[in-house]
Amino acid sequence: MTKYVDCHCHLIKSINHCADNISKARSMGIDTCLCNATNENDWDALLALSKKIPEIRVAFGIHPWFISNIKSNWNKRLTKILLSNSNFMVGEIGLDKNKALFDLQENIFNIQMEIAARLNRCVTIHCLGAWDKILQYLKRNEKELPPCIIFHSYNGNEKLTTDLLNKCNAYFSYSLLNLNNITNKTKILVKSTPIDKILIESDSDNIKNTILAFDKIASILDIDKENLSKQIYANSQKVLNHGQTK
Repeated sequence: MTKYVDCHCHLIKSINHCADNISKARSMGIDTCLCNATNENDWDALLALSKKIPEIRVAFGIHPWFISNIKSNWNKRLTKILLSNSNFMVGEIGLDKNKALFDLQENIFNIQMEIAARLNRCVTIHCLGAWDKILQYLKRNEKELPPCIIFHSYNGNEKLTTDLLNKCNAYFSYSLLNLNNITNKTKILVKSTPIDKILIESDSDNIKNTILAFDKIASILDIDKENLSKQIYANSQKVLNHGQTK
């Protein structure tokens, strides 16, 4: 069976609900789901999931939409959790110009990037309207970056893709959010993404959308689905292994 990885999902509900989702995913060939936190309240649930369901890989972080109620010493707790398991990743973090408290967003983003770099963990980034700040950070810290960075639900452009690739070990994860209505811009973006840097995701708890995203990419690239799936699966294994080839 063709194998896939959902490189960005949100499955934090009951253990039984997640187990049902994973069973469905397995039947579709999805053998791993990278489940991202959005806030501190997710962290304990993710720890429980990681122990109960081996197909779920987990990432811990604070999303820019959920920064207003962060607790003191959150960064120490995040570091402690990551140190407890070398497979744990950092995410979902990022910057969003459409949301309030942007200076605080940037401070929290910077701290999480520093933790990911120090602990040699792959990180997943959400970015809306703040690519200039992301590029500035990457340039300013070019010698102290995480081993790989996933830009999830990526909706940039050809120049931005090149800039990111020149500044870090970037991977670009596509979801139905940016593939549902395929425009000429979307075609150009996907075709300009190196095939060894493409990932797929559901960005939800509806993990069958991962397969639908793959089908959209395959139709844009107009290449053999089997070869494409093998390449994207290999890309996924690299990010799950923090940028390394096993």
